[in-house]
Amino acid sequence: MQPQYTPSDVSRFWSKVNRTANPDECWEWIASCKPNGYGQIKWAGKAARYAHRVCYELECGPIPEGMEVCHRCDNPKCVNPAHLFLGSRRENVDDMISKGRMCIGESRVASKLTANVVLEMRGARRHGSTYRAIAARYCISYYVAWAAINRKTWRHVT
Repeated sequence: MQPQYTPSDVSRFWSKVNRTANPDECWEWIASCKPNGYGQIKWAGKAARYAHRVCYELECGPIPEGMEVCHRCDNPKCVNPAHLFLGSRRENVDDMISKGRMCIGESRVASKLTANVVLEMRGARRHGSTYRAIAARYCISYYVAWAAINRKTWRHVT
């Protein structure tokens, strides 16, 4: 059941949105944002919620349990209801991957490996080195070495 929002709640929400006349453009959230770039709002006396989820509820109705509100535009600040759609976690991740937005390999900030190192590790394994020896050589864990060599991670490197 969708909570009932007062007209002042709704008015306060929309006062924090830079709405354009063009429904094809993003309507950006201009208030507080979380570190991941998504807008946030303290809503209905509860903890901060994602602005795009609140917008979806206001304009489209309740969000079913376990569903995510996804962006067609890939703009985390956008709250244009025409740009929002429901999807499962898997559908949201698949959408992100299909649009090339998933950080993989060296583009991950915390990555200790590079594509060239992964290729070297795979070559070393083919030539008889153990996973433990390879892991020690590159100062990574056994599992990180095993996963990269066996293409559980770094699948894009061939």
